[in-house]
Amino acid sequence: TRYRDRQVTFPNPANPSSNETVNAEDPAIIKGIEVDLMARVASGLTLSGSYAYTDWQASTDYNPVLGVSQQGAITYTPKHSVSLSLDHELPLFDDVTLASHVDVVHSGSFYSQGLNHPKTDAYTMINGRLTIGGFDVGNSGAKLAISLWGKNLTNKAWRVYQFNIVGPGLSDVTTVIWNEPRTFGLDAQ
Repeated sequence: TRYRDRQVTFPNPANPSSNETVNAEDPAIIKGIEVDLMARVASGLTLSGSYAYTDWQASTDYNPVLGVSQQGAITYTPKHSVSLSLDHELPLFDDVTLASHVDVVHSGSFYSQGLNHPKTDAYTMINGRLTIGGFDVGNSGAKLAISLWGKNLTNKAWRVYQFNIVGPGLSDVTTVIWNEPRTFGLDAQ
């Protein structure tokens, strides 16, 4: 795929809150493969998985702030990403069921800015949901489901965004944004 009009932002080293955003003159080349699989391994038990491989070549970008050319990057695009999930549904009584879902997601590191900025961390995250549902609500035919869910169950921390700020008096400061910590919730539908 030819990726045309890729937007590139260049900070001003003399004033880091001032940026210049331009469209890259030449297209980038992006290629890869993605595979998705799903299997019903037993009654009420489903296993799903996906894998994606992405390779890219970005053009050289002209930085109008510094007046130089520098190698470009395709942002937010890991070379490898994988996900696996397991879903199970168990009938309890009448129309009431107990359903569980667990997924593991892995992403390789990627650039959140250009090549002259550090890559983010690769990460693996585990999420889960337990739902009991199918309860009759009155005579309307409506059903109630209650779910307990959690994201990032291992409470791992990783950098999702990194950006160097360089310039007079800044001594090469790196701005970092971290992922969300472990979260839990309860839903009723």
